[in-house]
Amino acid sequence: MAKKTEKQPNVKSRLKNGKKTDEKKTAKASGKATSLKKTVLEEEVIPTDPVSGPLPPPIVSRPIEEPIGAVTHYYSHLGVAIIDMKLGALSVSDTIHIKGSTTDFKQPVQSIEVDHKPVTKAKARATIGVKVVEPVREHDHVYIVNAESVPII
Repeated sequence: MAKKTEKQPNVKSRLKNGKKTDEKKTAKASGKATSLKKTVLEEEVIPTDPVSGPLPPPIVSRPIEEPIGAVTHYYSHLGVAIIDMKLGALSVSDTIHIKGSTTDFKQPVQSIEVDHKPVTKAKARATIGVKVVEPVREHDHVYIVNAESVPII
């Protein structure tokens, strides 16, 4: 009598909608393979118009950012960035965006110091100290965020 050999389960993995799904094929006594699926997700629905087809993405606006200077030093024990202002002016309560190779955050300006004296406004060609909420690095770019917005198309 011939000896029956059992098939090993065949396991396939694939990505579906960014999630991993496993398909396991198992051999039954009858020799037929069945498919068991885990975590099957629905496909993403794209809004469409019956007349013109898929709708374009909505127009999103973003604030205007103007470069004002760069970080020249950071005092980690104080949480203070020294900024060499090249252009524009900066006031207390303005929002700044500090961006570098590993830095990217926005914050409102809470305090400005020039020559260890608190001021409410600083102009171009000044070196100022600003209290920051995250660590920054030398050569990080500093932008002022204006209230006006520009549409992103």
